[in-house]
Amino acid sequence: MVAAATEKARGRAEFRQDDASDPALPPAAFDVVLARHVVWALPDPAAALGRWVRLLRPGGRVVLVEGRWATGTGLTAPSASLS
Repeated sequence: MVAAATEKARGRAEFRQDDASDPALPPAAFDVVLARHVVWALPDPAAALGRWVRLLRPGGRVVLVEGRWATGTGLTAPSASLS
């Protein structure tokens, strides 16, 4: 999937495989951290969100695409608040 995404992006984005909850990336180096249907599966979502926030430059954004399904998994918007 990483190879397919890299090819599709044609140099406009960088993709890598890493530990989603604790990526080996430099702090304050990114404008956006985007996670799609990942947070519900993490062993400690709050800790992961804290690490992701530290990856952001000032004014950066964490963007979560999550859901709440009939299985009871997922996040609601209020439960994902960082404040």
